[in-house]
This record gives sequence, structure tokens and C-alpha cells, in this order.
Amino acid sequence: MSKKIAEGTGSLVLDVKVGSGAFMKTIEDARELASTMVGLGTDHGVKTVALLTDMSTPLGLTAGNALEVRESVEVLAGGGPADVVELTLALAREMLDAAGLKDADPAKALADGSAMDVWRRMIAAQGGDPDAPLPTSREQHVVKAPASGVLTRLDAYDIGVAAWRLGAGRARKEDPVQAAAGVELHAKPGDEIREGSPCSPSTPTRPSASRTHWRRWRAPTTSPRPARTSPPRRWSWRRSPDQAPDRSAPTGSRRTAPGAARPPMSSVSMPGLPDVDAVTPAVLVLPGPVSREELPRLCDEVRALLEATGAGVVVCDVGGLGPPGLGVVDLLARLELHARRAGGRIRLRDPDPALHALLELVGLRFETEGQPEQREPPLGVEEAVESGDPAL
Repeated sequence: MSKKIAEGTGSLVLDVKVGSGAFMKTIEDARELASTMVGLGTDHGVKTVALLTDMSTPLGLTAGNALEVRESVEVLAGGGPADVVELTLALAREMLDAAGLKDADPAKALADGSAMDVWRRMIAAQGGDPDAPLPTSREQHVVKAPASGVLTRLDAYDIGVAAWRLGAGRARKEDPVQAAAGVELHAKPGDEIREGSPCSPSTPTRPSASRTHWRRWRAPTTSPRPARTSPPRRWSWRRSPDQAPDRSAPTGSRRTAPGAARPPMSSVSMPGLPDVDAVTPAVLVLPGPVSREELPRLCDEVRALLEATGAGVVVCDVGGLGPPGLGVVDLLARLELHARRAGGRIRLRDPDPALHALLELVGLRFETEGQPEQREPPLGVEEAVESGDPAL
């Protein structure tokens, strides 16, 4: 979020995954994360929407770097797995709506090839070759169905671990990633399969990787009876001005207006997003032009002041920074980013009106000392779930 806000993004659509294969395993945790990120974007003047999408079952038919790129290109060409197409269109429609292009039809762009044409131009404009071949693995191991029936369960976490152990991911940052490694799926939950038919061919980069890993992997679950399948679940967080948010639960970054009673520090709070200032904040004076070499030192000072005071905020006196420019914007965005990482934020003192205007122009919004924060209407949540869908 910090990077998107710092680049001056005007609108943002977030895909927050929930389920066994996601960082957030429960809908409650995913909803809280989505609310926090939507609140962060809105607080900084970015029109933000989050879709909560199911990741209990793998999305699409591949897991792996080159395999997923190939599948994405298939979608751009008007094909691809139905669930990937559905999610792609849902995200595209939200983005087009946020940009004010409500009449644009992303489904038509996929069908008539114009989406593919734009993608090819984007790659060429950056010096790439859209026709470059993707890497392929020299080895393959096929997992066959243990019995005939209907596939009832295919766990996204298991598939992710399988792809990782085959070389598609890393356990440490210095570990190599094999672009060609991964897993392809021949069946998804609800599909009828026959004993001995392929379910999941893996593409390891060496023969031993396949033999070692697949002994540990749990096979897909089958049932002799047909299973009812439901369309993918999707929840959406949208603006709902007439719906008052529940202030008893954390809904993002909330600040106390000047002069208002402040609750104790034990009140509900999101990690990294303090609700209140318990003590008088420290002041960091930013005199004169700041060089790029001084940025790390100033960022360290912000973090140190937050840790020393426990106030949750550092006041940055910007009155002496001189004429505003993109260098000043970059400085403040970086200080805010480091403050957020340390669990706090920065507040501006004596900003030049021209600096205010420039920050608004690039889509950044900072709290100013002595002035109540200007915020957009509160966000509510709307859920769109097909009736009869199974619980995650």
C-alpha cells in the first residue's frame, strides 16, 4: 500500500485471498485485512476497493511461474480456465468503474483480441519480446487418480507446497527459483475422473525432485457420487455512505480529532495502525533542502523517535524545507512509509500551501498539526455470496 500511495495512484483494486492457500485462512481475518487496506488507501486520497476471493482450491489449472504466465496469456487470447476469466473480469470491471469508464466491457476486449494487442504493445514498448518462448521442464511426473469418481477436494495449500518443493518457490531469499517448475491440473472439484487417469502432472527441474516430493503429497479426494459444485465465492468491499461503520472493531486507520477524548492504549488497535496518541509526540525539524544521502538517516530518526516516545506519531516541521517539489514529496512519502512500518505515522507542521496542493496532486494525504483530518465518507461492506455455498 505504501508503494502504491507513494506513486500517486488515483484508484486501486485489491484482490484479498482467503482460504487454505492464502495468508488469511478465515473470512474474518481476510475481512479485517481488506478493511485496513481500504482504510489506508482512502485516508490518503486513493479510491480503494477490495475483493475477497476464495483460495481454498487452486485458481486456474496451473501453479508455477512459466505455467501461470502461459495461462494468463491464454486468458488474454480469449481462452483460459473459467474461474481465472471470471476473476479477471471482476477485477477489471472494478478498476474501470473506479476510473469512470463504466461503459467499457473487458469481456469484449478479451473476446475480440484487443486485450492481447494492448499487452503485446506494452511488452514491446519495454524492450521485451511478446513472442519469446517460455521455459519448459525436461522432467515430468504424472499423479494418477487412485479410483474412479468425482473429485471433491483439491487443497490449494497442498498444491502450493508441491510447487514450492518442485522448485517454483523459495524458502529463503537467496534460494534459486526454477521458472519451469510447477504443477498442472487435469481436474478440479466437481469433475468426474476415472481410475488411472491423470490428475496432476508435475514439472520438476530434476528427476529426484519429483520422486522425493510426491511421496509426501496428499492425493486429491474423490467420491463415487457426483458432487454439487458452486460458483466461486466472492465478497466485495464497496463504498456505502449511508451505512455507519462499526466503531467497536478496527476498520483501518482511525485518528482522534483534536480536543476529543482519547481512549487508553489498551483499546482495540490494528498492528502498525495506532488509533490514539497516548503521549506528546516528538518533533523532527526538516531544515533546508534534503539530499538523497540524508534520507536513510531521517528515516532512522523517525523510527527511533516512535520507539522512544511510544506516541504513535512524529511531528515533522516542514516550514524550512523551501519551495516544494517532487523531492519533498518523495521525502515525506518515505518518512510516512518508515513510520507505518514502525507502527506509527507522521504529522506535518507549518506546511506551505503550495506543498499541500502538490501532495493533493500526486494523491498523498497527510495529517496536519492543528487541523482536523479531511476524510472521505466511511466505508461499509457488501457481501455477494451465492445461496447454498459451502463454508470455507
